[in-house]
Amino acid sequence: MKLPFLLLGLVGAGSQKISSAVRFPSFVAHDLNGRQVVVPRDAPTELTLVVVAFQRWHQADVDRWLRSAAPLLAQHPELDYLELPVLRRFNRVTRWWIDQGMRSGIPGQDQRARVVTLYTDKQAFRKRAGIAGEEAIHLFLIQRDGEILWRERGGVTPVALATLERAIRIHAGSDSQEASSAAWPASSGD
Repeated sequence: MKLPFLLLGLVGAGSQKISSAVRFPSFVAHDLNGRQVVVPRDAPTELTLVVVAFQRWHQADVDRWLRSAAPLLAQHPELDYLELPVLRRFNRVTRWWIDQGMRSGIPGQDQRARVVTLYTDKQAFRKRAGIAGEEAIHLFLIQRDGEILWRERGGVTPVALATLERAIRIHAGSDSQEASSAAWPASSGD
């Protein structure tokens, strides 16, 4: 998939715990089909991997993460993903032009529904999401109510993928014994 930006969340080895009070920021935006959505409330499933990207060159990392997470998405029907390109505010014509460019690279409506472009004050969004900088992609495993269950930054690694898999298993109900005592690590931002 060749898109300029994508957003999803994952957690690495040198991480901090996420308290249950930590929430993914709520916002209104449009997917690439033009449908208005409220994220995270309108997430496609109860558990959603959100991949957040800030730069065009982040696309390679987004694509690698999505390829690596594909088996997990296939194994867990309660899990889906959203790509979240976060861009500065532009006028309506420029936003339309950018969205058309992204749409042209995504053939299917199902895939376009998973790309939600956020035109906003990027610094304010980063602060609300606990993201220190824009030099890497950021991934979040969230519930529809916005609770962040897991997070990561940067390219996919075996350790990060394993922690994502464990978080999915626990929060999807596969490891109910672990779920009762689990506290999920979070990267420290940038």
